[in-house]
Amino acid sequence: MFVKLARTGILIAALGVAGCNNSSMKDFAPEANKPLPDKILADMRAKGMVRTSSVMARIFKEEGKLEIWKAKTNGRYDMVASYDICKWSGKLGPKF
Repeated sequence: MFVKLARTGILIAALGVAGCNNSSMKDFAPEANKPLPDKILADMRAKGMVRTSSVMARIFKEEGKLEIWKAKTNGRYDMVASYDICKWSGKLGPKF
């Protein structure tokens, strides 16, 4: 019983200490805060999309493509960009 209580106490203390740092997502992925390129913003405006609309990503492993789709003002999605995948691992097919 004491061992279980001690483990719980240590876990709670570790979680508390882990939250006491000044790091943010900017420290881990500074590229995530880059503004969108002007070309993509212009394409979005031409297709009737706003910056804050929903985003969907589709990945086609066999074809080696990543597609980024964004919701238009009418609720339908349209492709914004397509990128080639440099490398991938694992087997084709669904993941369970």
